Amino acid sequence: CSSDLTRAGANPHPYLLTKLHRALSTGVSGKGQLVAIVDDGFLTSHEEFSGKIIYEYGTVSPYIGSNHGTHVASIATGNYGTGDIMGVTPNADLHLTSFERNNMGGLAAATNDAASKGAVVQNNSWGYDYVISDAQALMTGSTTAAEAMASVTGYDTASNWQSFIDALDNFQNGGVIVHASANNDLGDVDISAGLPLLATELQEAWISVVEAKFTVDGNHNITSASLISTPCGQAAQFCMVGDGDTKGASDNANNAYETGWGTSYTAPQISGGVALVAQAFPSLTPGEWRDRLLATANNNFFSGSEDGSTDFGGGITHAYSDIFGHGVMDIAAALQPIG
Repeated sequence: CSSDLTRAGANPHPYLLTKLHRALSTGVSGKGQLVAIVDDGFLTSHEEFSGKIIYEYGTVSPYIGSNHGTHVASIATGNYGTGDIMGVTPNADLHLTSFERNNMGGLAAATNDAASKGAVVQNNSWGYDYVISDAQALMTGSTTAAEAMASVTGYDTASNWQSFIDALDNFQNGGVIVHASANNDLGDVDISAGLPLLATELQEAWISVVEAKFTVDGNHNITSASLISTPCGQAAQFCMVGDGDTKGASDNANNAYETGWGTSYTAPQISGGVALVAQAFPSLTPGEWRDRLLATANNNFFSGSEDGSTDFGGGITHAYSDIFGHGVMDIAAALQPIG
């Protein structure tokens, strides 16, 4: 770990890129914050989750080939000082839901349950690999976002999709939605991570996530980035990029670990960042938590190739790229005064 954190060149530790070490040195740790994870294959007895309050909506235990959720949850909230790794927000608690074991109506109920228990963020490292334009093409008349999602995905009813959209909207009253975009290069954001482009009521507190590989100099400044997922595209104004090449908890045993990469493991880093900001600024709204992360993201590595800028008010603007969104989360900067 120490060699990863200090070396220059390619493949720096993902936590180094987000300045997590500086953020945790301020005293925040996610204590008292609830992180909701919608995924599959949760080994809740893993040592990385010992001592946490864990709410389970329905059945969440692993089944064959489903250890994805254990890794994701550990990157968001894995304990400090226990086992091989730690999460971004190590003292936060968990609300867990299986997406394979629920239809969209079930996911709506689970989302509402997480909101009722006070979750400050919902991490979604799952989705449908259809480009956003497939759904947009259907919405030329009176077709709703729910009807377009049901049509494009071929999954579940428009009524259940509407229930899910309504639940996501309700969740944003108290928390931020973080959604991983497709690992496959679709040329634009996918319909899951880009859902607020179809259902505009969801743009209040939503972050879409893509992945890149980074090179840093001897002072740990990012000097270049290479996208390895689909780009932020039309979601650029509410999108961030990071490195998902991580080691996380595995469901093979209570002390087992695995490595992996993908937007699935980038998203929980940002979800953990939301929980840290929520702890530090409990009086702000979820939209303001989201905006702090976007407005302080590191975008220096694409300076000169910006595609636009977002005005966050109060004289604060921040440039974004159609490829990398607002850039890489700098959680230490998000905890400091802005402007």
